[in-house]
Amino acid sequence: MDWTRGQAIGHGSSATVSMAKANRSGQVFAVKSAELLKSESLQKEQSILSSLDCPQIVVYKGCDITNENGKLFYNLFLEYMSGGTLIDAIREGGGCLDEAMIRLYARTILLGLEYLHCNGIVHCDIKGHNILVTGWWGENR
Repeated sequence: MDWTRGQAIGHGSSATVSMAKANRSGQVFAVKSAELLKSESLQKEQSILSSLDCPQIVVYKGCDITNENGKLFYNLFLEYMSGGTLIDAIREGGGCLDEAMIRLYARTILLGLEYLHCNGIVHCDIKGHNILVTGWWGENR
């Protein structure tokens, strides 16, 4: 895919997440990138995500390797979740969520975990910074 990297929107222990745009279609997506020599965990994530099909789990869109400023990067393309993380949603709510939102998020998280567990996958890093949300709480994908 021919694409252009945009601004960084997140940083983890082994990768950086940036906005990206497909040059032909204009579609916006997220790209999670790590230097190729340090991308073993990101490649493992790609292997798992590419096998999943669940509405509660971010959609895998592909991967590639790029040469940027003389460094090789492994790039994992993911659905862009415009609401950011669950932590972002809590902050936007003044540090709390109302009961309806808590029910919605809890149900969605549990459905995603049920899917993973039924497929023999254990996440091992469930936390507010790793739970992505849509831009509006009622939005469906």
